[in-house]
Amino acid sequence: MTLYDLSTEYIQLRDLLTSGVIDEQILQDNLECIDFKNRLEEKATGYGKIDQEIGAGIDIIADEIKRLTARKHSLENSQKRLREYMTEAMISMGLKTVKSPLFTFTVQNNQPAVHIDDDAVVPDKYMKISYTVDKSAIKDALKSGAVIDGCTLVQSRSLRIR
Repeated sequence: MTLYDLSTEYIQLRDLLTSGVIDEQILQDNLECIDFKNRLEEKATGYGKIDQEIGAGIDIIADEIKRLTARKHSLENSQKRLREYMTEAMISMGLKTVKSPLFTFTVQNNQPAVHIDDDAVVPDKYMKISYTVDKSAIKDALKSGAVIDGCTLVQSRSLRIR
């Protein structure tokens, strides 16, 4: 029986009890025989084991992502150095283009880039201002009874498995 089936069966029996269609004592006797709590505990144990396996898989994937990210950065740095070496060699020899049977290398000018020496002296008209919502301050204000347009305090739930 699945967890869904177990929950559905329990809700149906509970609804029968609250509707008054069936005698309360007969229903209580049936509920005790069915022993929903033990059945749910068995399902919960299985779910807990699966949760641990999934968590272990997530950890393995996270470690592999870190390893591959480090490898990617290493390859990117190698590629960057290789291109810098080739560029410097061509510039030092005064060559704009080098052709080989497989590749053509060309040194070209890039778009001009802006270099900021000290952004404290840059005029305000060239500055961008960005505003972000201070959720901590809003939360504190809402908890102390303030009414803030567009904001509500929402209580959520999560499952904790130990």
